[in-house]
Amino acid sequence: MLARLKRGVRVFSHQYLAISSFDRTTLEGVFSKYTEIDSDEDWFDLDTFETVSPEAAEQQVTIPKNLKPNHTQFYFTLHPRLHCITFESYSKSKRLSPKMVEKYLRGAFRLERIIGEFGLVQADVIKSYDAVDSLMELPNLKELHFEIRRPNTDDLTDDLAAVIEARLNSVNGVEYQETIKAGSGASLEPDDRTRALGRVAAENGRVAAKNVENGIIRRHDTEETPLLEVEVHSNEEGGRAKSNSLMARLVRKIREVRRGNAQD
Repeated sequence: MLARLKRGVRVFSHQYLAISSFDRTTLEGVFSKYTEIDSDEDWFDLDTFETVSPEAAEQQVTIPKNLKPNHTQFYFTLHPRLHCITFESYSKSKRLSPKMVEKYLRGAFRLERIIGEFGLVQADVIKSYDAVDSLMELPNLKELHFEIRRPNTDDLTDDLAAVIEARLNSVNGVEYQETIKAGSGASLEPDDRTRALGRVAAENGRVAAKNVENGIIRRHDTEETPLLEVEVHSNEEGGRAKSNSLMARLVRKIREVRRGNAQD
């Protein structure tokens, strides 16, 4: 659907992102990142170091409105049963950050045609499960805060994510929050349910924590810790096959965590 719309979304400054192709059989597609130039603004002449008006610049060069510079492609794969996509974040020395993809999806999901056909659709970057686990192991842990936007659990029935989804649906809610604080002079000791809650928040929101180190309160957050698989290789060794291999690792990790949550 998004590929057929052929609409770009601004994801950072003058950078835009769009889905330029998608194969409904293989469920593989391509993100295209490009730059949108505001030709109505002044230009700068590197020879004279002077300002050039848009009118004067247009007399020297004309760029068709449909052509956009700095185009880079990034592979992605849709996983319908997991309700997620995996994508490559580095291609030809250019980067596509998880935040950019999140911003693109959130912007695209607000388009009239998407809302009209599918209703409210949310998008979140899956956070590193290891980062969440690390928060649970902080020494002198004083506070844990969980924010969970409505999960989509079509492929699950009895895990904590499904319980939270059902709870939100029953009260017409869109976000669940829970905060746990330690008493004076005590530290939190996360139990199985708290750890499971952290894993759900990793996929559908965020986890924040506070602990005391050397008498100072330290704040921690999973917002900047996306779930990644990293492997360095040359362009010749790259391509779709290498990307698919790394994406498959991510999918296995997601399945393992969800399977563990369902058993807790």
